[in-house]
Amino acid sequence: MNTDKTFSALEPFTSFSGYAFDESFYTDIPPDWLVVTADIENSTQAVSAGQYEAVNYVGAACITALNNAMPALDFPKVFGGDGASAVVPPEYRERVTSALLQVTHWAQQQFGLNLVSGIVPMQTVMEHGGQLSAGKLRSATGVDIAMFRGNGLDIAESIVRETPDNPYRLQTTSAPEPDLTHLSCRWSPISPVRDHMLCIIVGPHPQSTENSDDQLSKVVHLINTIVTLDSDETIPTAAPKLQFKLRLASIRKEIASAGGSRWQKLRSVVGIHLLARVLFAFKLRAGGFDAEQYRAEIADNSDYIKVAGSVKMVLDCTSAQSDQIESMLEAQFQAKQLVYGLYRAKQALMTCITPDINSGNHMHYVDGSDGGLWQAASGLKQRIANAE
Repeated sequence: MNTDKTFSALEPFTSFSGYAFDESFYTDIPPDWLVVTADIENSTQAVSAGQYEAVNYVGAACITALNNAMPALDFPKVFGGDGASAVVPPEYRERVTSALLQVTHWAQQQFGLNLVSGIVPMQTVMEHGGQLSAGKLRSATGVDIAMFRGNGLDIAESIVRETPDNPYRLQTTSAPEPDLTHLSCRWSPISPVRDHMLCIIVGPHPQSTENSDDQLSKVVHLINTIVTLDSDETIPTAAPKLQFKLRLASIRKEIASAGGSRWQKLRSVVGIHLLARVLFAFKLRAGGFDAEQYRAEIADNSDYIKVAGSVKMVLDCTSAQSDQIESMLEAQFQAKQLVYGLYRAKQALMTCITPDINSGNHMHYVDGSDGGLWQAASGLKQRIANAE
């Protein structure tokens, strides 16, 4: 991948379980490219205060701000629950810096959340022992969901967090409001049809001698034998599970990211929510928008399974399935093959970026309630500490 060979030029794969770790679909990030990272500081406090819906919204806002700052560039990015990461060519540094500073200031002003963001050259990541390659899973509607192999994203985040005044960390300043056009949070929290939404993060064991990609690929296949990853029962955002209700919390978040005066924001956001409520309730069409078709497309365009260094999943599972997955992962942890974290969330949360709802160009970022992926990441980090 280089400035002339953008993310859009990479050959996509269409089966996560079949090709997520096939290196022929991935390309190394060039040394001069920039690794962008942003995540919420003190996520523990945000979760304890019941702010995790806001945390998810800010994470998706980071991606939205970057998209809108570079509308002509197709670049790989990934949602992390309490933040986001991306890689971009070096000539976009100024635009990225501006977008991150704007969304950092906005997150503090609107939600009282401190966003730690930074930009690290891939060369620096490599000097710290990092590797990073990008690929993409293509949905049935043609939306590309970025995948990242290697430890480069984690190392970049660690570099940014080293000290408050390190040269890669952006210093918070007063900034204009970010352009968060297309960001929305209109769907109700999603209840499982089974017992819970199982949030899973699996990474290579620090003492394993086996190829990490091979090990993670095996784990994906094992999980797929326990709970079919692409079935409607397992996918948290499958159409029958989605409900569109008028929620004050959703309206408030969207008002915070809308443009215009306070009255214009209120009128626009409430109007859109009322219209959408009617369209989805009665399965209507309006102009080129088909409510039922859009609902059906959401599952395909959701990042409920992904590779971002580690494997991350949010799956609708029975208690028996979750017990079986946990037993399998624990056995491999004891055998020093992998590390993992699990969290059984009561619901899934979804935040959306919708550039074109009529053509299938919409993306939906999924997490478990109560900070499900963050909870799973905490368990994974504890196992890493115990393994070293």
